Amino acid sequence: MKKIFFHLYGSIPVSFHSPLSIDEAVSRLRSTTTRSVFQSITYESACGFVFSRYVSLRRTAPFVTNAFSLQLRGRFKNIDNATVFQGSFSVAWFPKIFISVVIVFLSILTVNSLIQVLNNQIDMWFAPIVPLFMMGFAIFMVQFGAWSSEYDQAFISKIVREALKNDSATS
Repeated sequence: MKKIFFHLYGSIPVSFHSPLSIDEAVSRLRSTTTRSVFQSITYESACGFVFSRYVSLRRTAPFVTNAFSLQLRGRFKNIDNATVFQGSFSVAWFPKIFISVVIVFLSILTVNSLIQVLNNQIDMWFAPIVPLFMMGFAIFMVQFGAWSSEYDQAFISKIVREALKNDSATS
């Protein structure tokens, strides 16, 4: 359960160093990623926005959508005359809010129906069990989303690392 909540609400900080200038690093990262999901409809890619002050990337796969996939968000910085991309991997804000509202609502519904059953206000003894099953299904969906996005961090990190390395030594 702790792993599910960390996947949903936690973040994983990352940092990528580059010998390139910020403008060159932004240009190279932008050229290795796609801007729209529709540009990568037939192949797996990192998709999103790349600017020097804001980077947001997520893995896209053909015909697959996962609201609980990890996104890389961060920015380029100049630290000690070196270009550094600092960011973190986390789930987007909408799935976090949506699942939070669902779980809170189902918790309130469970407690309310349990109180009504215990006070003999309703005869349906199974009333508190139904929201618990629904809550279990919501938690299962988060777990399934976390499982299906296991590869996201490694995939995006590899693309960023490859884009920010200096190829002039090999040319």
